[in-house]
Parts: sequence; C-alpha cells; structure tokens
Amino acid sequence: MPDYASFVYSTLGNAYQSQGDFSKAIKYHTQHLAIAKVVGNRAGEGRAYGNLGTCHMLLNEYVKAVAYFEAREEHPEGFEGRSQTMN
Repeated sequence: MPDYASFVYSTLGNAYQSQGDFSKAIKYHTQHLAIAKVVGNRAGEGRAYGNLGTCHMLLNEYVKAVAYFEAREEHPEGFEGRSQTMN
C-alpha cells in the first residue's frame, strides 16, 4: 500500500505542477518523498527530489531548488534508461 500511495502522491503533484499550482504540487511531492523514504524506494526519493526542485525553480526559489537538485543527484536510481548528460 505505501508504494501505491507514493505513486498517487507523485501523480497528484505532477498534475498540480502542470496546472501551475506549485504550492499544492510541493505538498504532494513532499508526501511522495516521505513515503519513498519510509519504504526505502531510492528511485522514488530521487524523483520526488527532482520534482520538488523543479517546483521551487519555477517559483524562483533558487536556493531551495538547488538543494533539492543536489539531493536528486545522490539518488541516481531513477535515471535508468535516461541520458546521463544534459545539453
């Protein structure tokens, strides 16, 4: 059940983020992160950190964004199948 709840919170966070409601998106991405930590889902933690970083960046909260992106870097498990370089 926790992994399913984590998925639901991530999906809700992404939906609110797409709508530009970053405060609600942050709320759901934070819940996603908390559950991912409890169940030991490091890939989920990484995705949550990345989503939180993006929300804060779009709110011009760059210090918070950088902190979340740095935490994201410590969880490479979510990068499988993706390019490791960004241009």
